[in-house]
Amino acid sequence: MSVGEAGAVGRDPAALDAAITKAFNLGQTLADAVQTKRHYADQESTIAERGAFFRQLIKANKEEWRHQYEFWMEKGWM
Repeated sequence: MSVGEAGAVGRDPAALDAAITKAFNLGQTLADAVQTKRHYADQESTIAERGAFFRQLIKANKEEWRHQYEFWMEKGWM
């Protein structure tokens, strides 16, 4: 899930301070979204596509990534 973005370009200390503040606030927003299981309908398809990609990747490498495979199995994500 994504709740926004923050960044700074150049050498302006004020821009860096603003980006740090924004990043901190976004971190709090993200933590709250995870904790409350906030739903972002516009991100559903992207999240599903990424899940399918990683399921396939982990399944294809289950011998080498045994711990990850077992973790995903325990979570019911496979």
